[in-house]
Parts: sequence; C-alpha cells; structure tokens
Amino acid sequence: FEGNCYTQEWAEEAQRRGLPVAHSTPEALRLFLTPENRSLLADLGVMSEREIHAYYETRLHQFNTTMNIDMGVLASMVREGVLPALAKQIALEGNALSHLPAAAAEGPCGVVLEKLGRLKADLHEAVQRLEALQADLDTLPLEEEAEGMVRKALPLLEGIRGLCNEVERNVALEFWPYPRYRELATLK
Repeated sequence: FEGNCYTQEWAEEAQRRGLPVAHSTPEALRLFLTPENRSLLADLGVMSEREIHAYYETRLHQFNTTMNIDMGVLASMVREGVLPALAKQIALEGNALSHLPAAAAEGPCGVVLEKLGRLKADLHEAVQRLEALQADLDTLPLEEEAEGMVRKALPLLEGIRGLCNEVERNVALEFWPYPRYRELATLK
C-alpha cells in the first residue's frame, strides 16, 4: 500500500491491517502509554517506564508550545499585514465608489465594498477569539491544553487561514504584504 497517510483510504487500510490510527498528535502520543506498548518498549530496553512517561510529557509539551507559536504568529501576521492590506483595499474601493453616481453604490461596486468590510470584521473577530482561546488554554493542565488545541485551536486556525486566503484573492498586489501562493508555486 503506497497511499497518502492523511487520507481516509489510508486509515481504512491501517485498520484492516490491525494498526492503530491516531488522528492527532496527542492521540498518537497516548499510544506510548498503552500497557502493551509500554511493556514492549521496556522489555526491549528501549525506554524504562519513567522514560516513556517523560517522553510522552515532553512531546506533548512540545506540541502545545508549537501550537502556541503558530497561534501567535498567525495573529501577528493578520494584525500587522493582512488587516492593514485589507484596510488599504477598502479605502481604495471606497474612494473609487465616491466618484461614481449614487446608483453605483447600490450595484456591484457597493457589493464589493460590503464584502471587503465583512471580511475585515470576520477576520478581526476570529483573531480576537484565537487570542482569547490561547489565553484560556494556557491555564489548563498539559493534556487538557493539548486536547483544546486539537478540538478548538486547529479549527479556528484553519478558519482564519481561509479568511486570509479570501482576503488575498481580493486585495491588490501592491497592498499584499506576503508572498502569494501562486508566486510560491512558481519558485524553482
């Protein structure tokens, strides 16, 4: 089987072969703690019981730390780059609209401006939710924080990235602060 290990097909093949399937890093790390895996590692002299638990906790802490960094970097990129670029595009569109007859504001030109405004409001609100979630998760014990990262933070990060992709498609090249996907795809 040469499939992509992130697809449902792979998960089904793994289950058919009796292999464990973990859908998140915390879930995969918990497999170290199952009695049969602890026994195997200890019996082979790979790790002692104490080392297995230390490894589990260290890797879980690493996962939480990496997620916290990702959350902080994304929030900063949105606040320092994406939202200002979007504000410039809104100003450009608003200025152009102000030079058109009043009827144009109710037509397609006004719809574009409304869409940009909605994107800005949605993105700002999502980043605020992300920052609040990050603060809340930071107060939890290690395992609960990791589960919160998987259940709450990852979907929120994905949603913010989706909003940023939409902004990227609607902002002039001169305003966009980061390399665009199409530019990255053509790098050699």
